[in-house]
Amino acid sequence: MKQILTSVAAVALFASTVNASATFKSGFKAGIGAGYKRYTAKMNKTYMPGSTSMLGFAGSPFNTNKSGHSNKAVGGVHFGYDNINDKLYTAFEVEYRYMPTKIEYQSSNYYTNTNSNGQTSLTQKHRHNIGLAGKLGILTKPDIAVYAIANVRYGKFTNHFIGPQNDIRFKNSKYSKKIFGLGGGLGVAYAMQRQASLAIDVTYDRYKKSKKTISFTNPGDTITFGTKKTNVLSAIIKLSKTF
Repeated sequence: MKQILTSVAAVALFASTVNASATFKSGFKAGIGAGYKRYTAKMNKTYMPGSTSMLGFAGSPFNTNKSGHSNKAVGGVHFGYDNINDKLYTAFEVEYRYMPTKIEYQSSNYYTNTNSNGQTSLTQKHRHNIGLAGKLGILTKPDIAVYAIANVRYGKFTNHFIGPQNDIRFKNSKYSKKIFGLGGGLGVAYAMQRQASLAIDVTYDRYKKSKKTISFTNPGDTITFGTKKTNVLSAIIKLSKTF
């Protein structure tokens, strides 16, 4: 959060100290971006025993949730269209973000069978996504635009449940799923010259939950694992050129 606020302040300071007669114009644009994100995932493991459990918990199902987070840099490219109508600012953008992320938590109290050491872990990985954003705002000055953002994002998430050591039943307990996310935020843009602009977009996105169930036909135990929710708060500084 501190890094996000610092980025916002830096762009605001830059815009307030540069004296130029540049203005926004309508047209197609393309550019690059870089920033910082806070990635939070609430991960879940649920155990349902069969009639005779090999895992040592017959008749005692349990459900465990734990949240983890990752704070890392983000990079990307974007293209879109800006429309200026008097003081009304509207735009749309297609954006690709590269944001390698891994969240992991471990536990040691789920398995008591003598064939394992009882240590398990659950991880989620997410490397990149693509999004479509719409922007609506006003020009507070000929060279400054303030706007709200609504966006939809689409990316692949990989969840992996690692079972107790030497327990071959969990060998294939890994799955990947492409998931949509919805979000929104606020932004401010500064026209450095008639063909270029500098902006910062602060957005909050929430992705759908996902899960996978592993079933054991003998004795009938099941393990369900995945994420109940994934949230991403990001601040991206963007440099664009209008054509």
